[in-house]
Amino acid sequence: AISGAAYTLLGAAYLLDTAVQDIAALYGVEWQRHVSHEAALAAMLLGALNAASGLQPKLLARPSEDLPKVLGFGENGNLKSGGFLNASVFYFILTYQGLRALPSFPTFLVMDTVVGAVSIAAVLHQAFLLNAWVTKGSMHRVDALLVPAMFNLPVSVHLLLQGEVEASGPPAPEAMAMMLSRRLFSLPAIKDFAQYEAMKTAKTSMMVGFYTGHFSAAGKMYRDQFEAMSKAYPKASFYTCDVDDAPLAAYDSEVTEVPSIVRFP
Repeated sequence: AISGAAYTLLGAAYLLDTAVQDIAALYGVEWQRHVSHEAALAAMLLGALNAASGLQPKLLARPSEDLPKVLGFGENGNLKSGGFLNASVFYFILTYQGLRALPSFPTFLVMDTVVGAVSIAAVLHQAFLLNAWVTKGSMHRVDALLVPAMFNLPVSVHLLLQGEVEASGPPAPEAMAMMLSRRLFSLPAIKDFAQYEAMKTAKTSMMVGFYTGHFSAAGKMYRDQFEAMSKAYPKASFYTCDVDDAPLAAYDSEVTEVPSIVRFP
């Protein structure tokens, strides 16, 4: 109960702070964040603790040693316990995905490939359970066509195929050279409105900005393509901007969603 209350209060404060910041940016007002990303991290960890402490063995099938039956498989599979476990697994998956986007996410906790594979398996498991309910006549086919977890597939596939895997030991010289070259040739990042204004008033044929957010998985997916595109137009000024770092720049560029690409003039 304590972890649940703390999770709710911290999470609500973070969401309220984020909403106020978005509204302020919409009206061109600078807003200083009052709830840090670390607080969001703590809230989600408390939520995971609350979910783990709330697991009730009595909701599982008997005997619980029969894992396929507990997951809902087989002729006598328990669909209720399977759905309960599926929802529990998805909570931890969503917790990881939410925390993974934070800049302060600990590197030793990176498990992108594993989480991506487990989340895809959970999506398939959910589809199986819904189809089983349809077969039993407890759910209409139209209700089962739209598997809610399907909306998580893009993030899951990204984690599975392009997730960052921490290498054990020092990187090879070739890898170090590649990382160094990426640092040297990386695009300038707009950190505040003054930097954005300075670039905007500079003599350049065209400005092309990639607006994203630390929470945007799609932004991470398309960043490399944007950097590759910048090499094809050397006379233009390409830059990146995190909407949380420079909300006024995003407002001036009329950015309504991330990721977005904005071109001036």
